[in-house]
Amino acid sequence: MELIEQISLVDLLLAASFIVILTGLSFLERLRLEKDFLIGAARAFAQLYIVGGILVYLFATRHPGIIVLFLIVMLAVATHTAVARQTKRVRNIYPIIWFSLIAGSGITMFMLTEVIMRWKPWYRPEYLIPIAGMIIGNCMNGAALAAERLTADIRSNRQLIEAKLALGASSFQASRTFIIRSIRASLIPSINSMMVVGIVQLPGMMTGLIIANQSPVMAVRYQLVIIYAIAFSVGITSMLVVYQSYRQFFTRAHQLIDDL
Repeated sequence: MELIEQISLVDLLLAASFIVILTGLSFLERLRLEKDFLIGAARAFAQLYIVGGILVYLFATRHPGIIVLFLIVMLAVATHTAVARQTKRVRNIYPIIWFSLIAGSGITMFMLTEVIMRWKPWYRPEYLIPIAGMIIGNCMNGAALAAERLTADIRSNRQLIEAKLALGASSFQASRTFIIRSIRASLIPSINSMMVVGIVQLPGMMTGLIIANQSPVMAVRYQLVIIYAIAFSVGITSMLVVYQSYRQFFTRAHQLIDDL
């Protein structure tokens, strides 16, 4: 099987008609999403072309320092995005999510590069950057979901938590139920993805390898490695976010802070 023909600018403009039609439907149905569709499409176009140009440079230079710097930028953007999704930010949320993303994605990437896939050198950009992008992106979503759910649950159950504290419970014991709920909520997308993969959808990496004329069996193995790695990294990241965040709601004397 050969790779499909290259997509021309005309083909790209034809594909953009999907967004134009969707924007028109939004206007007719009064969804008020026209601006979001147009801005989102324009941003996707600009961001992907910029990243494409950067990747061309990285693939050519193959300098480990530049590649690591690019990964740091990805983590910084992911941290900012996860924090920006919070409707009510807790104290120290930036360093909490920053550390959690580095730990969750870093442990996973180390396992992939040094134990499982073992590509040499470890900083090969054609492997490292796309896989790191998938890992970091999913960790970002998990961190945002976990932090948002924990904040919402603690704020809406303040009286229950104060009652537990009054009966002698520690801040951890009073928050335990909401900690578990938050971690579970962050992992549901990864679990759902594993449940339906191959039946409802063919994941992007597997599809790309098949289009690139790789064996479907080998494509399946690569995709399974990525799916398991994503679930692991999201779980680690979410747990770190939640176990650091819940402390921000309490004083050292295990009392709820006034401004939640």
